Amino acid sequence: MSLSYPRTVSTVMHGGGCMKLFPEAPELIITAAPWVPHVTILEHEDGSRSLEGPAAKTIDSIADALNFTYTVIQPPDGAWGLAQQDGSWTGMVGQVVRKVNAKVGAGKKIFAKQ
Repeated sequence: MSLSYPRTVSTVMHGGGCMKLFPEAPELIITAAPWVPHVTILEHEDGSRSLEGPAAKTIDSIADALNFTYTVIQPPDGAWGLAQQDGSWTGMVGQVVRKVNAKVGAGKKIFAKQ
């Protein structure tokens, strides 16, 4: 098998048929911190943000496959996340753990709170 031509799974197999995971196309909030060239955050004139880079392409592929849209936010401290002595987290990890707007984080790794 060659890795020269990676494929994107665009549907979830269910009972012999294909279906999108989210039939209602929800909007998720994704927290992101820059990690060039993997994640670049673009600020637009209307105040919205979008992502560029390989991690962004992965998120776009997942969003297309599972049928959701997303909005990008950034952690207030701009950090990926550090564990604190009290067990809490800062940065993107903290936003996901605390469920502060974000359900998914994109930086060195893409992670989600279940």
